[in-house]
Amino acid sequence: MVILVRLIPFLIFLFPTVTAYKQKNNIALVVCGLYLVSAFSAIFMGSDIIPFHDFENESFFIFLLYSLLLVPFLYLSLKIKPITNKYILPDGFIFNNLLIFFAIEDIYSLIYLTPYAIVSFGTDASEIRQLISKESILPPTFLTTIAVGFPTFYFFYSFLMFVCIIQKRSKILIFCMFLGVIAFVVNVLTVSGRDGVFFAALAFLLSYFLFKPLLSDKQNKIIKIGFILLLSFGLTLIGKITADRFSEGEGLDFNSFRSGILGYIGTQPYIFAEWIIDNKIFNEGNNVFAVFKDLSGLDTSVNYEYTEQYTWMFGTFLVAFYSIYGYSSLIIITFLCWLFFKIKFKVFKSYSLLASFFIIGLYFDFTLSGIFYFRLANRGGNLYILISLLAIYLLRNNKNKFLKEYL
Repeated sequence: MVILVRLIPFLIFLFPTVTAYKQKNNIALVVCGLYLVSAFSAIFMGSDIIPFHDFENESFFIFLLYSLLLVPFLYLSLKIKPITNKYILPDGFIFNNLLIFFAIEDIYSLIYLTPYAIVSFGTDASEIRQLISKESILPPTFLTTIAVGFPTFYFFYSFLMFVCIIQKRSKILIFCMFLGVIAFVVNVLTVSGRDGVFFAALAFLLSYFLFKPLLSDKQNKIIKIGFILLLSFGLTLIGKITADRFSEGEGLDFNSFRSGILGYIGTQPYIFAEWIIDNKIFNEGNNVFAVFKDLSGLDTSVNYEYTEQYTWMFGTFLVAFYSIYGYSSLIIITFLCWLFFKIKFKVFKSYSLLASFFIIGLYFDFTLSGIFYFRLANRGGNLYILISLLAIYLLRNNKNKFLKEYL
């Protein structure tokens, strides 16, 4: 019976994955495949990775709820198709100035964050992780907020890089957009995090599939070689940090690989279950949507602290929504997030592609980082959501001037 309960997420996530495969939709295949791998890894989890969980008494209801709340977001990925018409690519005065603005910001972020990342990378990763549980690595200033804020748009930077490649813009501008994604990796490295490399790789891969029909054979070849080289370097970084944090000996052994990699991707349904069963502290949104509450004039002065071990492990974005008020916030906020993306994906054709980049980027960031946790729950993440929503609204009619003639 226990193994059948464990199979629920895998079987449910298998349906959209198979659909993506049949439709030859590589974009959806990456999104759905990641969740399927997570569900598959979860089948083999044990007390060596989650010692506090009761693996002998799994809840059929909780595993089913977990799967049914997540699977609608996977089906949304089927709505995102590769761009086949070069005439809809953004262009013009607003777009040109946006490129320059984002280029300046990512250069500033790299200059500001790189020294901290070098210090962090040269220090044992386990020491850095213990330190950040007590104090911030980066100084709590406005300059830091700017420096870490813009790399959050790493998906948008990746989209811009491919647009610049297709439009054969300046190599300097292409490189600057590339640096925007690298700035996100550097930002995460300041706290010895590994997910920056992982999400940056996903950003490049999904952007490649999104723009592949518009790339020449030569561009395809160069991009594939570059991706392989960067991925090799990224995997080296992940291996080094994983060994520092999880290996009891020298180098990356099997136990550190199982705990540090498979344990991260397969713990989600069990941690979600722990929150449902054991959590007694509800933060009323202070820990998840503080900026939104501030704008609404609601009190956010109370800081809710979670000390239980399961609260520091990955349970998808669902646990953040559950932590607000319980089942009510879990169901309502999850539904509203899905409804927002559902509606926006339906109006793609009436929006400019530049606005659509912000929609797709927000969806990718929410869904892909959401397989681990709600990365947008802090104030910086809240601001990212607000800026994205504002950009979607302001740029919705900013169509390429050539598109109007083409149509």
